[in-house]
Parts: sequence; C-alpha cells; structure tokens
Amino acid sequence: MKPPTSIGKLEKRVREALATGELDVSKLDIDRFAWWQRTIKQVIDWLLALTLLVLLAPMLLIVAWLIRRQTGHSAIFKQARVGYLGRMFTMYKFRTMRADTDPYAPAPERPDDPRVTAIGRWLRKYSLDEAPQLFNILRGEMSFVGPRPEMPFIVEQYEPWQRKRLEAKKTSSTTSTTSSIARCGWT
Repeated sequence: MKPPTSIGKLEKRVREALATGELDVSKLDIDRFAWWQRTIKQVIDWLLALTLLVLLAPMLLIVAWLIRRQTGHSAIFKQARVGYLGRMFTMYKFRTMRADTDPYAPAPERPDDPRVTAIGRWLRKYSLDEAPQLFNILRGEMSFVGPRPEMPFIVEQYEPWQRKRLEAKKTSSTTSTTSSIARCGWT
C-alpha cells in the first residue's frame, strides 16, 4: 500500500468519524492539570534545559564555530513558529542547510540533498541541530514533551478541530528524535 493512499484513507476515515460524531474532539481537555502541576512541569523543563545548556556548552560552541566556518553565516537558524494558544515565537536551530535556502522549503528527504551542508548532515543524523531549542524551553515557548510547533502557513490551513493541538505547549522532541537516540544506543 502506498503511503499517500493510506494517509488519504486515514484522513477520510477521520473526517467521516468527525461528521458522524463517532470521534468527538470537543471532549478533549488538554489542560487538565492544576496550576501547581503546570508550574512544577515548567520548573522541571527550565532546570533540565539550563543543566543541559551548561553541560553541553563546550560542544555547542564548537558546533557553532564549525557551522560559521563552513557557511560564513550565522550558526543559528531562526524560524517563525506557532506555539501554545497560537502565539507566534522564533524557534532556534543550528543551521544545517546553505544560507540561500528558503527557510520554509520542504525538509530534505534524501541524505544527499545538495542544500544540506557537511556539518549539517552530521547534526541532523544525531538530532543535534535542535540543541538551540533549549533556549526556547528556557524562555517558556517550548517544552520537552508535547506537539511540535508548526509553521504559520500550515496553521492557517487548520480546520477548527485541528486547532486543539494549539492548546498544548510545543516540544523540542519528536518521534524521529527519539528514534535517532534509540539508533545511537543512548537509551
């Protein structure tokens, strides 16, 4: 079965379930935690991000220097994203593609994509390009657990039921990140 066909079938099934009431997303209550539970989670996120930044600082500085040396541009790539409750924020990542690449172009699908730099391939392989998102976590814009923040042009196309995902704080981890970590044997 081809992926687009299965995705299309899944989307059709979800739309049918929504229309018939079989799937009622209005009952989703993402913010079920008391204020003190949210505060504890925020403090844990903040302390963990700060600890990781301190421990990883030498490596992050070396990576930033290598990117700057290879590309001649800023080591940090900034991109507008939509976060918690639809608030816009600037997400930080290490630059892994050439500076002249459209920041909203589709992500590379092949390992030999010519837009990706040599250091960028290595960073992407180990998901280290996402390390600067620790600063987003310190600023309270992201969390270690939750959905990924989306690009504004994607959120503009959301249907009302899809907007529910904006009620959760965005995260720096993804299935692909955790899969990469598992492949590296870091678990």
